Amino acid sequence: MYHHLKLFCPKSFLPGLNLFRFYYDRLAFLEELAGSQAPVVTFTVGGRRLFLVNQPDLVKDILVTNHSQFKKGFGLERAKVILGEGLLTSEGELHRRQRRIIQPVFQHKHLQNYADVMLEQTEKAQASWRSEINLTQEMMRLTLLIVGKALFRADLGSKTEEITALVTTMMESFLYITSPFYSLFRI
Repeated sequence: MYHHLKLFCPKSFLPGLNLFRFYYDRLAFLEELAGSQAPVVTFTVGGRRLFLVNQPDLVKDILVTNHSQFKKGFGLERAKVILGEGLLTSEGELHRRQRRIIQPVFQHKHLQNYADVMLEQTEKAQASWRSEINLTQEMMRLTLLIVGKALFRADLGSKTEEITALVTTMMESFLYITSPFYSLFRI
C-alpha cells in the first residue's frame, strides 16, 4: 500500500549518536528529522528501524483510514507492564470494544463543556501562579484538574500533588521500559 513512498534516511544520522540524541533530546532530534520535509523519514535507534511520518494526510491514513493494518509498536507493547491492557495499549477486538465504551464521552455535543472546563481551570491556575513556577509540574497539575472535571466530573483539588507524583514515576518508568536496554536490566 505504501510502496510508492520514497523513504528519506539522513546520512548524517549515525545509529549510536541517534540513540543518545533520541533519549536525551528527543524533541530536537525529531524536529531536525522533520526539517527534511520528506513525507516519511527512517532512522535507527538502538538497533530498531523507526519512521517519522511527516505529512498530515499520511498520519491520518495510518491512524484512521488504515489503522487495522498497523501495530502500535514495541514501546506500547512494553508499556503494558505498567499500564495493563487499556485503551492506549490494547490491539484488535479488545481495543475496538474499549473504544466503543469511551466514545460517547468524546461526542461533539460534549466538546463545548470541555472547552468551558479548560478555560475555567486554566484561569484558576493562572491566578495562583507566582512570578516563577515549575512549568512541567503546573501543566501536569492543570491537565489532571481538567481531565478530572471534564471527563469524570471530579474535583481532584488536593489530590493533584499525589497523582502528579504517581504519573511522573509512571512516565519515568515508561522511558525505562521502552529503552533498547530494557531486556538487559529486566528482573
